[in-house]
Amino acid sequence: MAEAESKDKEKPAPPNPKFWEPAPWDHDLQALARRLAKPHGPCTADELKVVAWGPKQVEGYIDVPAAKILDVCRTLRDDAECRYDIAMCISGVDYSNDDPQLAVIYHVLSIEKNRRAQIRTWVPKSDPTLDTVESIWPAANWHERETYDLVGIVFRNHSDLRRILCPEDWVGFPLRKNYEFPKEYHGISCV
Repeated sequence: MAEAESKDKEKPAPPNPKFWEPAPWDHDLQALARRLAKPHGPCTADELKVVAWGPKQVEGYIDVPAAKILDVCRTLRDDAECRYDIAMCISGVDYSNDDPQLAVIYHVLSIEKNRRAQIRTWVPKSDPTLDTVESIWPAANWHERETYDLVGIVFRNHSDLRRILCPEDWVGFPLRKNYEFPKEYHGISCV
């Protein structure tokens, strides 16, 4: 028994993969971008931008035009090469006070293909409005409500767009870079 334990100690540890490299179940972003481009998808190749995985970019994305988000998501769900049937997460991100745009990131999963992918689109802070995708993935209803509540992105044609975490009369959007936390709420100290 002691001999077996000493042999186990001698084995080198498996290499530690870099956390920013895609996993085997991540969709090849170049291949996915080709699928989203015409003639299969709704976008021209010039409208798509592949943002590769890297040490400063922990996840890879495909940037898509906001005006085509509904068509892109429908393609992700319906195209035979994609079959992304679940929206795992939809998040809003305010990267910087100086950036005039907000990002919306869609993490999608294909059970059939055992793959995942991320797409991202941008909306201006001055009018953060985007089409809802709840007709494609019903669970988007809750993700979009949270994104609206915390970042202030309005999802056009959403069936029930209202705050989900903050009270209805809360002022501002807590995940915006310029958000100033209130000192009190209805006479209750927040500090």
